[in-house]
Amino acid sequence: MSIRHIERLYVRMIEHREAGSTINESVRSQIFHHIMTDVERIQKKLKHVPPGSREHQSLDDELRQLMLKEIQVIIDDYIIARENGTLDRWHRMFGDISSYIRNYYQYRTAPASPASHSLVDAYGFFNQEELVHDTR
Repeated sequence: MSIRHIERLYVRMIEHREAGSTINESVRSQIFHHIMTDVERIQKKLKHVPPGSREHQSLDDELRQLMLKEIQVIIDDYIIARENGTLDRWHRMFGDISSYIRNYYQYRTAPASPASHSLVDAYGFFNQEELVHDTR
């Protein structure tokens, strides 16, 4: 999948009605599924790419976009739940909003780790011992 496809789904996720906005749960589920599939795909690719390379940075940027989109969907869901009076249900599904807000800003602003040259490595998305590429 691509981030463009996820963006197209995102446009369909929020349904506006006279009584207020709602989240199309089927579309939200599709978005989360595509994000997780893409994250797994990127993780596999990163195991074979030298850290600091252009390809590694490109994959790192793609992963950052996916994580930001996932958090954006969760925060949008929170805002709509607050407007509709369904925050209890939201909290049971997602927990504390502050961690999502903190992570959103972290992904937007945090530079890649100087030691690893990658936001992906800095956040521990995969185990360094699993790398396949030759680091010589």
